[in-house]
Amino acid sequence: MYTTYRAFLVAEAFTCQEPCFLESEEWRTMNREALLAEERDGKGSRLGEITENAFEEVLLCPGYLVRTRDMIAGNASESSRESLTAEIRCSRDLLRGLQRRLAALLELQMNTQLVQKRSPLDGSIPKQFVHTIAHRSLRARHLDQVAGSVHGYVDQDPTSYFLTE
Repeated sequence: MYTTYRAFLVAEAFTCQEPCFLESEEWRTMNREALLAEERDGKGSRLGEITENAFEEVLLCPGYLVRTRDMIAGNASESSRESLTAEIRCSRDLLRGLQRRLAALLELQMNTQLVQKRSPLDGSIPKQFVHTIAHRSLRARHLDQVAGSVHGYVDQDPTSYFLTE
């Protein structure tokens, strides 16, 4: 049930313009442990791993937005600005890398589907949903553009933001 509703929790954090509580180390550790448990039980898949890793980055975005807003309002030091910029770049790069891995796995699955009974995307996700989930995850690649947009604001001179409004 948690995995079904957690995206709504991230969306709510965006709506409320506050960091998502799921970004705390306690929740992130729980997510990683659940992924490892699935792998140990033979239920893991590359698709599950990629989507979980992407979720780990996406849940940071509401916090990035809040910190960027605070920075633009002049409530952040230069070192905070540099730190935020580095964190956003890292998340953006990780999301792009996950997107490339997912695209490569989809291509591999399509090329091996007729030859093998088990594809690299197989796992606990029912076969009839694997292709749909993978394609929708690829379409969600625009999340790295959200990080890029926030990054653009961080790279600006904060006073220029107010001059363009």
